Amino acid sequence: MATRRIVSGKSVLRKFLQSNQNELAKSPILVVSSFVSQHDNPSQYTEKVDSVCQKLEFHTSMEFGLKTVSSKVSSVFPTNANIQSALLAAQRTGALTVIGVGSGAAMDLTKAILKESDKEITGILVPSTCGAIMASATSLPLILDTQEEALILPEFSDNKSKSMAVDPATVIIETNGIADIHKDDAVYASLAIGVDAIYRGDSDNGSTLLGLASKAIDEKDEKLFSDTLLSAGSTLSYGVAGSSVRSSPLALAASLIPIRCVHFTCERGLPSISLP
Repeated sequence: MATRRIVSGKSVLRKFLQSNQNELAKSPILVVSSFVSQHDNPSQYTEKVDSVCQKLEFHTSMEFGLKTVSSKVSSVFPTNANIQSALLAAQRTGALTVIGVGSGAAMDLTKAILKESDKEITGILVPSTCGAIMASATSLPLILDTQEEALILPEFSDNKSKSMAVDPATVIIETNGIADIHKDDAVYASLAIGVDAIYRGDSDNGSTLLGLASKAIDEKDEKLFSDTLLSAGSTLSYGVAGSSVRSSPLALAASLIPIRCVHFTCERGLPSISLP
């Protein structure tokens, strides 16, 4: 299992691309990004996400001359159709690097591509929302089953283990590129995840997360904030990968999201969570 490398700070995305330009230029790059449709109301949230996605596209294609192919996800969660479309694009172009940028949906789609691809693909995640930071720290992607209207683990090939962890090579967090709204909610959700971890018997990670979240509430430091969400994402239990205990905060968050975070909802409402 590869080890994630976390790169965070102001304007770190361009520096990373510049320092890894020669390696990235060896093959096309599949860029998985969030897309906000024209009928959606513009907001500070969507504008920030769009800004980070556009910045990545500019740096890769225009500034460093890297060949890219685009795969966009506009839904709240990626679907199996999104996965197959992106895998086909990677196969057709010979892409050996996939960069997920923007929302949590882009993070989950990128992880699903890494897990399902028959080739050794390097994964890079560039989260730009609170939920995306958490998603970038988890190894398992969540996919929307459009028929069941439920969140599931993707249907992988027979030779792929459902519990096999996926660890992208690098997670890049621009601390000046995270959407500002709902940050307090995200930190308090991290507290709940820490309490749940202790309840499940994961006292070490739970206690560490509670300490980080408490400091993030008091100090309002950007790096501490992103570290808290990364810790929350890696601590969150989906009730899979050897554990039969499902996460109480995950279920609670699903019920609260349509009320507190209206920008997360879709036309038919938030799907229920259905996990093995």
